[in-house]
Amino acid sequence: MTVHAEEVLARAQDGNVGRPHLARVLVDRGFVASTDEAFERYLGDGRPAYVPRPDVTVSEAIRVIQLAGGLASLAHPGLHNRDDAMPDLVAAGLDAVEAYHVCHSAGITAHYRRLAERRGLLVTGGSDFHGGTGRDHGPAPGMPCLPEGEFLRLQAAVEARRAAMRG
Repeated sequence: MTVHAEEVLARAQDGNVGRPHLARVLVDRGFVASTDEAFERYLGDGRPAYVPRPDVTVSEAIRVIQLAGGLASLAHPGLHNRDDAMPDLVAAGLDAVEAYHVCHSAGITAHYRRLAERRGLLVTGGSDFHGGTGRDHGPAPGMPCLPEGEFLRLQAAVEARRAAMRG
């Protein structure tokens, strides 16, 4: 299979290039039927076209996110059952936890909302939508919806972080 870098770069639209962009090119070219298949056959961990990322510690990643004015959030923890890692993540400066996720049940969402409250974390939400059509993770951007109050808390936290950086 020959894929030209220009095709992948065009998919990224001058943004950060990643495996999802390559996966979409593989779909466009007819090599696979979906981006999920691209990851399962070629791009996933241990597959022929997988290239590992350079190791970055969690603390380093959180620091870089925060230095850029962002909030570090643990993505879809209900899919990985890593609650045991939460004390270390919080100690490293974690800001938030994704309680609302398309694959989280109501019980899992409630669990991570309580965990966030106990640990002093903000709550985030996401669809895991990676664009395109078909079996691309979440059904559409914005599903599930983050409650407005949680969104406003996130917004205020980002504004406070950026103001602290300026001052």
